[in-house]
Amino acid sequence: MTTSLRRHDRRVLAIQLIQRGLRTTPVRELTCLPDAEIRTLYRTLHGKSPPSGDVPCAASLFQTRRAQIQVSLFASIYRRIGGPAVLKNVNANALIQGYDLFRELTAPKLQESKGQIDFTGGWVIARDLREGKALLILCPDCRVHYLVAENSDFAADLPVLCLAQGEEKTEESARQKSDRDSDLTGTTAGSINARSVHSPKA
Repeated sequence: MTTSLRRHDRRVLAIQLIQRGLRTTPVRELTCLPDAEIRTLYRTLHGKSPPSGDVPCAASLFQTRRAQIQVSLFASIYRRIGGPAVLKNVNANALIQGYDLFRELTAPKLQESKGQIDFTGGWVIARDLREGKALLILCPDCRVHYLVAENSDFAADLPVLCLAQGEEKTEESARQKSDRDSDLTGTTAGSINARSVHSPKA
């Protein structure tokens, strides 16, 4: 591939990333294009200057259990599309495909909720997976991957999905106990009535 074709491909990739709202710093890392060119592309596509400020870490993206479910879902999709190699390098194409699929799967309910991860948040997860600051852990009970990260408030040994399943199991156990108590009450009442009918008269 010639130099001009490689540059064209990098520019096309930059446009795809910026269209989805990726911040300029990650765009530069993924495309190696100059800052000035990236900022110009951003202003052209969005009609405003790109935002400034530090890019967050993965732990800041899930302050609630609901958010942990979202980031775990995205991370699992990204890992499935990109394969084991994404744990060593950020895969821009897997990032795009993974985020588009994540949006499709969670639309429209999660898209309308506050705190949903944006495309830059998706890149943050991909970056921290690469750097080992975030991990996808397979729960041995429910066999679902969940994301944990450095400095997160959620313990690595406390999967959110298992918590939800545990609550469901508790409710189910309570219903089953209630049903057994009802059956026992009915059986006891029936036995008493039967004894009353068949008891010899004095």
